[in-house]
Amino acid sequence: MARRNGGNGGGNAPVHRLKYPIHGGQLQLAVWVNTYGRGKDAKTSYSVTFVRSYFDKDDDEWKETPSLRQTDLLVMSRAMGHAYDWMLEQNEQT
Repeated sequence: MARRNGGNGGGNAPVHRLKYPIHGGQLQLAVWVNTYGRGKDAKTSYSVTFVRSYFDKDDDEWKETPSLRQTDLLVMSRAMGHAYDWMLEQNEQT
């Protein structure tokens, strides 16, 4: 049974995480599950959030941003494809 989530990443933990190293940081995707309705009328959908982590040398700490650089786009497109494939597998199991 899928876990319930409010749809914006709040509340429950993601049901799946993907991490990809990039120059100077990491891309992270989180897949969230949302269930609507009850019993045999219940429907499940998935949503994805992402962040890029990077090290800020001025503040000497790791930070996160939703912004992507040009060099991140290919990695992100592949990451989104992997997330999509994972969601399809989940739908086939239900």
